[in-house]
Amino acid sequence: MRRLAALLIGLAALVEAGAAAAAVAPVFERADARRGDRVRIDCGYVGETKGAVVLYLVRLADVPRLFRVPYSGLIEPDSGPPPRDPRLRLLGTCATGDPNGGGQLVFRVPVSARTGRYTTVVWCKTCRSGGDHWFMAAPNYVANRRAVLRVRA
Repeated sequence: MRRLAALLIGLAALVEAGAAAAAVAPVFERADARRGDRVRIDCGYVGETKGAVVLYLVRLADVPRLFRVPYSGLIEPDSGPPPRDPRLRLLGTCATGDPNGGGQLVFRVPVSARTGRYTTVVWCKTCRSGGDHWFMAAPNYVANRRAVLRVRA
C-alpha cells in the first residue's frame, strides 16, 4: 500500500512538473516566412499579468554564442533579463485574451533579417523574483519543430 501511495505521489509530481515546464513555450504558427510577413506566435500560458512575458527573435546559429547550451541541449532558465545584444530582436509582449491565461503575439519578420532558421528567447518577468529567461531551441536540440521559423528571401 505504501509503495502504491509513493508511486502515485511520484506520478503526480511528474505531471505537475511537466505542465509547469510547458507553460510558457512559444511556438510559431507556421514553419517558414519571408521578410516582412506577419507571423503569429502561440505563447502558451502567460498568466494574467500584462507584459509579463517578452519575446525576442534570434538566429538559431547565434544561440550558443549568447547562451550556455548544455551538451544535452535541454533548456535551463537563467536569472534576470536576457543579455543586451544586437542579435536579439525585440518582438514584444505576449498579449493575454484567453480566459485560461493563454497568450499570443503577432509580429512582422524584420526586413533586415537574414535568411536562415530562427527561434525565440523568452523573458518571463514573473516566473521568478527578478525574472528569468531561456531560449526555445538550439542547433543541437530542437524539442518542438514549431519552435523554429525558417526565414526565406
